[in-house]
Amino acid sequence: MEAVFGRGFAETCRRYSNIRADVRWLVSDAVLQEWRMRVEVRAITEDVLRDSRTWALDARHVNWDWGHIKRKLDTYGPRTLDLAFYAGYPERPQLCGIAAVQVSPHMRWVSLTHLEGAPHKHPLKGLILPLAVLGMSLFRAQVSTEDKARRMGRRILNPLPDALDCYSRNGYTDLVQEKKLSYIVIQPPVEA
Repeated sequence: MEAVFGRGFAETCRRYSNIRADVRWLVSDAVLQEWRMRVEVRAITEDVLRDSRTWALDARHVNWDWGHIKRKLDTYGPRTLDLAFYAGYPERPQLCGIAAVQVSPHMRWVSLTHLEGAPHKHPLKGLILPLAVLGMSLFRAQVSTEDKARRMGRRILNPLPDALDCYSRNGYTDLVQEKKLSYIVIQPPVEA
């Protein structure tokens, strides 16, 4: 990687890899502190993809191809975050939800781009969205200097129409529709 992109890019990739690991740990710890529940937050790996394929297709609200989403995140660059939420420890951990987050090119937004909860009954039912937003918020706080991170907005990018009720129940109602995209503003960016 260094030979192609240079030492600075390789260092940025290492830095973001550490940030992603820290954010996953912080979300797990927050759930333990708040709800006294052990949740493991992992990166999207082949194991996660295999587990997501066990979800009944006819019960899913969306049919995201998480392998494609993960490859897209990987090609987008280092400023991305992938989250897979597992609960049910220590007996039988189960995949309860998956989320994808990315930072816009000019660091104006941190966006939740994809989100899916397991369609079956699981210990985190109703918590996948709040956990994903928590992960996005922690990621935002870590990706840049304190001043720049404070200015970056948070949004849910291109929400599916069927999911708008879920977002609304969680207090996310500020839907913006532009020519080529729509998004729900969680916190607007602050202009410098």
